[in-house]
Amino acid sequence: MLALAHKKDLQHVPGGYKEDPVQQFGPKRRVHVYRFTLYDFPVVAFDCDDYVKIFEDSEVQKKHIPWLLEQEDPPEFLARMRFIHSELAAFKPTHFIFNEQSTLKIAMDKRNSHVCARIYIIHDCHNLPFGPYARGGPWQDSQITHSLLHDRMRRVEGLWGVSKAVQKYFEVFGGLTCHHVPCHPWIYGTNVDDIPYYDNFDAPYVTAVNPGVTKGFHIVRGLAKAVPSVPFLVVKSWSMNQHVIDKFEKLKNVTLKPPCKDMEQIWYLTKLLLVPSTFFETFGLVVVEALLRGIPVISSDAGGLPEAHLSIPYTIPTKIITGEPETNPLKVRKYGKYKVPRNDIGPWIEAVCRVGGWEREWATARRRRTRRERRRKESLPDHSRSSSSSSSSSTSSGGGRSSGSGDEVPGSSASSASSAAGAAGVEVVDRSVYDNLRRMGRERAVEFVKSLKHEFYEELLEEATKKVSKDIKG
Repeated sequence: MLALAHKKDLQHVPGGYKEDPVQQFGPKRRVHVYRFTLYDFPVVAFDCDDYVKIFEDSEVQKKHIPWLLEQEDPPEFLARMRFIHSELAAFKPTHFIFNEQSTLKIAMDKRNSHVCARIYIIHDCHNLPFGPYARGGPWQDSQITHSLLHDRMRRVEGLWGVSKAVQKYFEVFGGLTCHHVPCHPWIYGTNVDDIPYYDNFDAPYVTAVNPGVTKGFHIVRGLAKAVPSVPFLVVKSWSMNQHVIDKFEKLKNVTLKPPCKDMEQIWYLTKLLLVPSTFFETFGLVVVEALLRGIPVISSDAGGLPEAHLSIPYTIPTKIITGEPETNPLKVRKYGKYKVPRNDIGPWIEAVCRVGGWEREWATARRRRTRRERRRKESLPDHSRSSSSSSSSSTSSGGGRSSGSGDEVPGSSASSASSAAGAAGVEVVDRSVYDNLRRMGRERAVEFVKSLKHEFYEELLEEATKKVSKDIKG
C-alpha cells in the first residue's frame, strides 16, 4: 500500500519502521520514504510534509494538467511515477487499486512494465473530467476535449463506484458503466458487534464533522442561531476555511474541536449527528459509522446520502450546489468558487428538536420565524404580499420524514404521558423518537455491514484479472 505518513506518528507502529534513502523529486525537492507493516499489509509511505511541500506548490500545480494530458513530463511528476512503477515491478501485485486521476495516469502509462489488473474506485465526483462539477475542478481552465481522460477510464479492468448514485452519475454524465461496489466491511472495523452502542440521549452535543461551505456550513450555522439553547459541536477539518471558522467561533452555543484521530472521543459526546452537505456526496461513510453506534443522523439528500441512511429517517430535501461558478469576488473569498444555494432551515430545526426532545426550543424557534416572516411581509409592497404568502407556506412545511424511504418516522412528538405532565406544570422530555431511531439505526447498520461478504469483492477482483488475461492473449 502506498500512503502518506507523518514521521512522528510512526513511532507507534507495531514492529517499527525503516527509512529508505531520500528520494529526489526534482531539483532541491527531497522526499523521505518509510516502510512498515500495518494490519499485515506492507506499506510504503512518503513523508506527508515533504510531499505536500512539493505537490501543493503553486508552480508545481500549474504543471499538473499538462502532465495529465501528456503534454509535459515535469521532473516532480516523472520522479513520482518512476518510483511507483519501480514499486509495482518489485512487489508484483495482482491488482493495482487507486482513486484519483493522477494515479490513473501512472497506472495506464506505457512505461509501466508490470502487468496487473487496474481498478479505479470512485468516491469523489469533484475532480472528474465530466459532470456539473468538472467546471470547478482542475479542468475548468483547460480548453480540451476529455477523450484522453475518458479513454483511460474505459481501459481500466475495474471501474467501481461506492454507491448507486455514483453509478448513475458516471452513466449520465460520463457515458461510462461502473460497478456499484460498497465500501469494504473492514472500513467499519473487523467486528461490528464490538463497536460501542451508545445511549446518548443525555449527551451534550449536536455534532457536525467538517461543516465547510460545501458540507453545509450555512445550514449548521443557521440551526445554531435558531436554537441558541442547544449546544453544537463542530469538528474542524479540510473543507473549513478561516471565514467559516470565524463565524462559528462567534456563536456562544458552538464548541469547535480540532481534527480527531480517534472518533470515539467525538461519538461519546454526540447526541445526534448532522450531515447537511450541499454538494453531491458519493456515499456518506460517517452516516453508517454513527448509526452503528446508535447515534441518530439528520442529513441532506445530496448524492448517495440517502443510501447511507439505510432507509432510516431523517434525510431532508436540500438544494445542492449545481456547479455554477460564483462571480462575486467577495463571495469567492468567503465561500469558494461555486454559487451556494439558499436552503430553508425550518425542516432542519423541526427534525433536530423532534429527535432531541427539544419541544420547547422548537416552539420558541417557530414563534421567532413567524414574527420574522410577518415583519418581512409588512415591509413588502401590497402587490407582493399574496405571492410571498403562497411561497412561504410551501417552504415551511418540509421535514419530518426520511425522503424517499418507506419508513414512517418512529415514535411520536408528544406522548400522552408528557401531555399529562405538561398539564400538571411538570416538564417531561419525550425521548421515544430518539430511542426508536437509536435502535433501528444500530440494527440496520450492523445488518448492512454483515451483508457485505468478502466473496463479492473477490469475485470482482477475479473478473478484473480475467480482463487482463484476455487483453494479453489478444
